[in-house]
Amino acid sequence: MRAYYVVVLLICAISTACTHVAPKRTSLSGTGDPPGCNAPTGEAPTNCEHQIVERSDDYDLHFIEFDDQGRPYADNPDFGDAHKQIDEFLLNVERTAKTEAGVSVVVFVHGWLHSSDSEDGNLESFRRVLGQLAKVENLAFCRRKVIGVYVGWRGAATVFGRHPVDTLSFWSRKFAAEQVATGSFQQVVAGLKAMQSATPDRIEKSRSLQEANCSSRLKTMYVGHSFGGLIIVSSMAQDLSRGLMLDQLGGESSLGARAAAPRTRSDELVVAINPAIESARFDALFRIASTAKYPYYRPPRFIAITSKNDWATGRMFPAGRTVNLITKRFPRGDNSGRSAARRALGHDPNYLTRTLAESSHYTGDKQAAERYCADADAELPLAERAKLDVARARNFHAAVGGSYDANKPEFWPRAFCVKDPDDSKPDVLIMDAYANSDMDRNTPIWNISTGKPIVKDHGDIESIRLIEFLRQIYVDTMFFR
Repeated sequence: MRAYYVVVLLICAISTACTHVAPKRTSLSGTGDPPGCNAPTGEAPTNCEHQIVERSDDYDLHFIEFDDQGRPYADNPDFGDAHKQIDEFLLNVERTAKTEAGVSVVVFVHGWLHSSDSEDGNLESFRRVLGQLAKVENLAFCRRKVIGVYVGWRGAATVFGRHPVDTLSFWSRKFAAEQVATGSFQQVVAGLKAMQSATPDRIEKSRSLQEANCSSRLKTMYVGHSFGGLIIVSSMAQDLSRGLMLDQLGGESSLGARAAAPRTRSDELVVAINPAIESARFDALFRIASTAKYPYYRPPRFIAITSKNDWATGRMFPAGRTVNLITKRFPRGDNSGRSAARRALGHDPNYLTRTLAESSHYTGDKQAAERYCADADAELPLAERAKLDVARARNFHAAVGGSYDANKPEFWPRAFCVKDPDDSKPDVLIMDAYANSDMDRNTPIWNISTGKPIVKDHGDIESIRLIEFLRQIYVDTMFFR
C-alpha cells in the first residue's frame, strides 16, 4: 500500500511539471520572406524562434509539429499559423521540384527529451548538416535546392529536461512516438512520395561514371533519433520491404531467384540513429533483406546506427520493455522472439549486419582502407571537406565501375575519411561485416553497431565523425546508379 502512494505522488509530481501541449512554431509571414535565419554555427537569430520557415542563404528549414495523438495543431488563435505547417512545406517542395535544378529534402524527427525549441541541440546540429549538404549539392554539380523539415513532438514530457525524474516518462513518450508514426506524419511521407512519382527526372546528356547522377529532381532523406528513429522505422518499413520484394522479382519468375539489375526507384535514404525501437519491428524487413541477393553493390536505402555505449537503448529500453512484456505471452521455447521484443534494434546481435570503428580499433586488415585517406588535408576546414568527399566518390566509382561487388575482398572493408578539428590528422573509419551476419554485403539494408568516439552515447548525434560519415554516404548515393 505504501508503494502505491509513492507511485501516485510521483505521477502527481510529474503531471504538475508537464510541458504544455502546444506548438512552438506559430508564425508565418504574411508578405514577403520570413526574416533571414542564416545559422552557419547552428544558432539562428532570436527573431527566428517562432518562425514556421527559416530561410537562409543555403537552405530552407520548415517545422512541422504534432501533438501527443499524432495530429497537427488545430486552427486555433492560441496556436497562430501552426495549422499551416504541413501545407506550407509540401507547397514549397512541389514548387521547387518543378525547377530545373530540383530539390533535396531532408526530414529529421527528434527523439526523447527534445523539441523544436530554437536552442535545442538537435536543431542546431540539423542546421549545420543542411548547410553542409547544400555545399555537397553545389560541388557535385547537381545544385538541387536543399529543403529541411524538422518534425517536432513532445519528446520532453516534463519541465525537468534531463533530470532523473524524466526517465519515468519513457512509457508515455514511447506511446506518443507511436501515435506520431501512425498519425498525420503519414501525410508528410505520402505527399513526398506522390511528388516523387509525379515529378519527371531531369533529361540529361550522357554522363560518365566519374560524374554524379543528378537525374533525380526530388531526392529525399529521412533521419530519426531515439524515439524519432521509432517514428521513421515504423513509417517507412512497409515501403522499404516493398522495394526489396521488387528487387527479388527483378524480372525473374521466382521470388527466390537471384536478382537481376534492380528496378529504378525513388531517390530515397532512411537513417535511424540510436533508434529506440524493438528489433521485433525490424524483423520483417530483415528477413526480406536476408533473402534478397544482388549481383553488384547498391547504395543504402536504410541505415540504423547504434552506439554500444548508448545507455538509453542498451539499458533503459529493455528495462522499460520488460515491464511492458509482463502481460505478453510468447510461444514456448521461442527465446529469440522474447529477446526481439525486449531489445532495441541496435543491441540485438541477431539483427546486426555491420560494424563501424576507427582504424585504431579495427582488428582486421586496415592498410588498404587507411591508404584511401592518405591524401586527406588535415588542415582543411570541416565545411570544405565536402569537396574531398565528392572527389573521392568520383574516383572510387570510376575505379570500381558499375559492376562493383561488395562481396569481393578487394573492395572490403569500406573506408570513410573524417576530420575532428581537435585532432592533428584525419581519422579513418572502417566499416566491416558484423561477425555473425550472413547478409549479402551488396544489400541496401544496413544495421550498424559502433561506439566511442564515433557515437559516444545516446545523444551524441552531433558527433563530427558521425556527421561526416553520413555526409559521405549521401555523396555515395549520388554516384552509384
